[in-house]
Amino acid sequence: MLGIFLNSFVLSHAEVDAVMFYPEPPLYAFVLAALLTIGFTVMVNWLLYFKLRNIDMAGSMKAIE
Repeated sequence: MLGIFLNSFVLSHAEVDAVMFYPEPPLYAFVLAALLTIGFTVMVNWLLYFKLRNIDMAGSMKAIE
């Protein structure tokens, strides 16, 4: 809902006579954006899981001293 509001706000203030924007994006644009966000999040979490699994937590706590 916030994205729809922000889209209409930006388009209403950025519109000039030489350029015409389509005021309402199609529904698939929101679905695609959500899927890309979820996919990127899963990929980053998967990559970091293997790096963080190899860290010795007890040893890292001792290294602060």
